[in-house]
Amino acid sequence: MKFSLLIPHYNHSLPLEKVLEALAPYDLPCLVVDDGSDLSHKTRLQKYEKSYSWLRALYLPINGGKGHAFKRGIDALASTATTHAIQIDADGQHDVQALSQFIRAAKAHPHAIINGIPQYDASVPKSRYYGRKITNFWVAIEIWSCQIKDAMCGFRVYPIRETHQLMTKTTISPRMAFDIEVIVRLAWQGVPVVSQPVNVNY
Repeated sequence: MKFSLLIPHYNHSLPLEKVLEALAPYDLPCLVVDDGSDLSHKTRLQKYEKSYSWLRALYLPINGGKGHAFKRGIDALASTATTHAIQIDADGQHDVQALSQFIRAAKAHPHAIINGIPQYDASVPKSRYYGRKITNFWVAIEIWSCQIKDAMCGFRVYPIRETHQLMTKTTISPRMAFDIEVIVRLAWQGVPVVSQPVNVNY
């Protein structure tokens, strides 16, 4: 199994710096897909590329949305030896220290999505907290299963082959609904979903 980090990025270069610092000890290949960020953010990202030998960036000319950036990243990784893409958001909300547990879970379940289950602290807005509960309820109705404990978390491990096949033959929402739609469609396709807790700080 070969893991690569995949980080969709749009105008989050300041929190991304901390994310990359936290990821450095893992020494995993990392692809940041810049989704048409402003020049100042692109310039910072280019600086990060020079600082970390394991980091490369793909620069998209126009902002197409998180789902679009993720698809372009999966397309790029599918042409490499990568078997699993570890998606982490660029905004620094996720506790990167959970990465080892996600990798262990993926090794134990190589054909599954390892799906982050947010463990919130007191900083979470109540509207966001209860809104997620409502969304997750409707996702359970949609798939007739409770295997997707959280459909909105941006910390996941995706098996490349199954994910690339889905995104090649199916149009997935290019914007923020992407996280929900892709995991639902993969579940419909028979890909198992394994839950893994991750601390989230707003």
